[in-house]
Amino acid sequence: MIKRRNTMFTKTLSRKILSLLFLTAILPLILVTSITFFLNSKGFSDLNLTELESSQNSISAQFKIDSDKLLELSKKHATNQQLIEAVKTGDREKIASATNDIFTRLQEEHDLEIFEIGNLDGVVLYRAHNPAKHGDDKSDDPALQLAMEGKEIAGFDIGSSGLNIRAFVPIQENGKTIGTLQTGLDDTFLQNIIKSVDGVGISLYDDKGTALLTTEEENNHKINKAIYEQVSSGKSITEEKGDFLYSFMPLFEPTNTHIIGIMEIKEDISNVNALTKKNLIITVIVLVGTLLAVIVLSILFSRSITRPVKQIVTQMKEISEGNLEISPIHYNGKDEIKALSDSVIDMKDKLLVIIESVANASKLVKGQSDHLNEAAHQVKEGSIQIATTMQELSAGTESQAHHTTDLAEKMELFRDKINNANSHGDEIADKSNSVLVKTKEGTTYMQASVSQMSVIDSIVQNAISKVNGLDEQAKQISLLIEMIQDIANQTNLLALNAAIEAARAGEHGKGFAVVATEVRKLAEQVSVSVSDITTIVTSIQGESAIVVESLLNGYEEVNKGKRQIETTGETFNQIEQAVTDMAHRIQDISTSLKDLNHTSISMTQSIEEIASISEESAAGVEQVAASAQQSSSSMEEITTRVEDLSKTAEELSTQVSRFHF
Repeated sequence: MIKRRNTMFTKTLSRKILSLLFLTAILPLILVTSITFFLNSKGFSDLNLTELESSQNSISAQFKIDSDKLLELSKKHATNQQLIEAVKTGDREKIASATNDIFTRLQEEHDLEIFEIGNLDGVVLYRAHNPAKHGDDKSDDPALQLAMEGKEIAGFDIGSSGLNIRAFVPIQENGKTIGTLQTGLDDTFLQNIIKSVDGVGISLYDDKGTALLTTEEENNHKINKAIYEQVSSGKSITEEKGDFLYSFMPLFEPTNTHIIGIMEIKEDISNVNALTKKNLIITVIVLVGTLLAVIVLSILFSRSITRPVKQIVTQMKEISEGNLEISPIHYNGKDEIKALSDSVIDMKDKLLVIIESVANASKLVKGQSDHLNEAAHQVKEGSIQIATTMQELSAGTESQAHHTTDLAEKMELFRDKINNANSHGDEIADKSNSVLVKTKEGTTYMQASVSQMSVIDSIVQNAISKVNGLDEQAKQISLLIEMIQDIANQTNLLALNAAIEAARAGEHGKGFAVVATEVRKLAEQVSVSVSDITTIVTSIQGESAIVVESLLNGYEEVNKGKRQIETTGETFNQIEQAVTDMAHRIQDISTSLKDLNHTSISMTQSIEEIASISEESAAGVEQVAASAQQSSSSMEEITTRVEDLSKTAEELSTQVSRFHF
């Protein structure tokens, strides 16, 4: 059945043209339409993914903001002095008294759901959100462990109150951790996030895949097992179901060491899907309409071609039957069909001339046959002489071909040597370029080292200047101490004098005597303190002198290092220049080897061509010699054929008489 259909399909030129036009138009149309639809569909899909990614980023950013706010809030209340004093005692009633008011206020103002105090062993001392429950050990919680070590952290965590945003901060006194504070938000933060992202649903699942928080009423409270297994391994999954695009991401606990839950983001893509369907309908309509237009145009175009072709076929049949008196076809076009029509008329005219010429030639052939018979005898004798000469020439040509073949083999060996040298040249060029790169890197590093040594030199000079300033300040302090010592001594003398005067005054001077005694004691204490300060300042001056000396020695060493690095940098520059020159020379050698290789290839090809020509020449000479020998015997047959030619000329005259002209 297939063979029959193919025969019918290619039966006429009209069908061939129609099929060709149809295929030529429809295949690119289908291809372009398919590609356009694919690109549009991919663009819509990319748009969906971009919007989903934007929603993910927005939600993650909001989670981060809420976590940071909760952490700052927790840090602030962890420094509450009343709470610190209560935690120091370990008394639950005092802790409750210190935390209940705080928790109530935070619950109202910041949607706080968890406010938990623990000791350094990880044991819960008091839960403001659940006072009846306490004493459980949570020391295995990584986030709480960080808080016990004096570090603060916030993020998603799961506990007896479920999965939510929590903060863990240490409670410290004078820089020493004495307990921990854990806080957590209720699900209000999730509702705020939903309001900030239109058309998006969020669900939070625990580490078992059970829904804890969700904004979707139709959520079945359990995540798909296959998705759960993939996300639990740390992967993020995106899938499309109907008019919704789902994204599943793992939720890590604050220290990011293990997964504690899964977040599902559901985005409505019904509008994009509607656009995709509309795009498909438009594409199909355009494709069908174009198909109909192509079919109609193909039929009209096919008929415009086949109608004059059929007229030409009719004329060709008349000519084949011997009728050379037919009238010409009148075709007004200027295309190939016009050229074909003109060619048929021209062929008819030239065929008429040829027939007339053949008729005249047939008469001449018979007269020339006799002359041809005589010439054949002369050619036979010349052929014998040619055969003898060609045999001698054949021997020389074979020797030439043999030597040319040896030369071609030696040239091939030479070309192999050139190829090997060229390969080694390329390797050397590559290695020299690598050396040049490394040398330039070394030069760069040395220049950076020189700059760094200059910075170090400036730093050391600055340090020396500051230590010298410190020494000057210590000297000024010594002068001030001496003045204070003098004042203390004078105060002591005045106190003694006052005591003496008070003793003289008797009962009336007792109060003044007490004051004088206290003043004298203070003066003595000041004197002792001044002595200690003097000792310390003297020690500082001695140490600063040692530091200055050490810095000066270090500065000398830095100068030496700086000079050595600058010398080394100059040496690297010289090495870089030398390696650059070497790389250029190696590149020149490699280029010369490549040129030589190309030249040797051309020489080898030329030699091979010469060898081939020599072999062909030898074979040709042998063939000519054999042909000359055959010519002698062929001349005998020519004589016989000439007689047959005469008879054929008579028959040709009979056939020419068939044409009407």
